Amino acid sequence: FITATIENTGSTAINTIIEAKINDNNGNTIALATAANPNTTSEPFWVITVEPLSSVTVGIVWNTAQFKPGDHQINLKATVPVSHKDIYIPGDTLDEQGLSMSIQPFVGVSNSAIKLTPTFTYLNAAETLAVNMGFTNKSNISAELTIAYTIKSPSGVILNSGSVPVSLSLDTVTANITLTAFTYNFNETGEYPVDVIIYNNGTILAAASSKFIVLSNIRIEPSRSVSPQAIIPDGTGKVKI
Repeated sequence: FITATIENTGSTAINTIIEAKINDNNGNTIALATAANPNTTSEPFWVITVEPLSSVTVGIVWNTAQFKPGDHQINLKATVPVSHKDIYIPGDTLDEQGLSMSIQPFVGVSNSAIKLTPTFTYLNAAETLAVNMGFTNKSNISAELTIAYTIKSPSGVILNSGSVPVSLSLDTVTANITLTAFTYNFNETGEYPVDVIIYNNGTILAAASSKFIVLSNIRIEPSRSVSPQAIIPDGTGKVKI
């Protein structure tokens, strides 16, 4: 979150658009950010009015995302709003200010979810259960992950467990990792807990849980009928379903 304070030392009000240009340690521009107007959707930039001899503070949100770690320069610029096709865009520079910031190395994931195939079976079925783990990569460096998993019976007996190493590169946006696929005679009805934990150098990055359902062999097959099949619209008909 970048905070910018605009001070008007003159005797007349001024309109301005604040934008931030982010450069890496080689001087390359890697991102642009502006203060968005929360009160309108018709203009892409927030035109700020600063009264004489007063100041206005605005906030600019910049998501560092997967930009590489290291020293960066943020150049804040106050510009003259220029009308272009019924919208305002930044024009000439009124003032400019720079400040330094550092992006630290980070390893992280989000949106972790377990996928089970199939999602359920029936009692005493010999089923092959496949367990996959999906997640979104939020890291700004390459990393080595370990994904540990455990599948238990409803009574708490461990049916299958293990760990899978995963090499996470910067090019990886989303991942879908196969953890295990095993065949088992599911001889107990109920919920079979599936727990997965993602580690990096012993640090837990994410955890997820799911349940594999084993149903009893008692089944209900519903059917439906309507009597009569047709009635006349006189307001006295009755239908039995």
